[in-house]
Amino acid sequence: DPQNDRIILNYSRKWLHVEESDKYRDRNNVIYLLYHSETKNIYIGKANNFGDRVQKGKGRVGLSSKWDKFMWFEINPEYNMFLEELEHFLIRTFASTLKNNLDIEPIIESKIELVNRQLKKNKI
Repeated sequence: DPQNDRIILNYSRKWLHVEESDKYRDRNNVIYLLYHSETKNIYIGKANNFGDRVQKGKGRVGLSSKWDKFMWFEINPEYNMFLEELEHFLIRTFASTLKNNLDIEPIIESKIELVNRQLKKNKI
């Protein structure tokens, strides 16, 4: 089955409105991005079950509960042991280009801010 060879099984192809989050509640092994249009804050997270972690009116550390847009990427269950590493890769990628709280100097000046506050310290 060619689908089993893929790391990312499915993903949103555009930013979705918060009202649509319940449609994806049963997705598993998900990397997600939450965006607050007014404050221009973005948050990146991971969830074993999307609906348990991402809900309308529920913020994340550093992100207001009034976030209004999201994207998701569903990881093949065969690779779920890499979910945290994929999350950290994405956080570091965004932090290298956006204002952030992670002591990573961004390469461009942006009004959008990554609001994740920590990264696991790897010995790499």
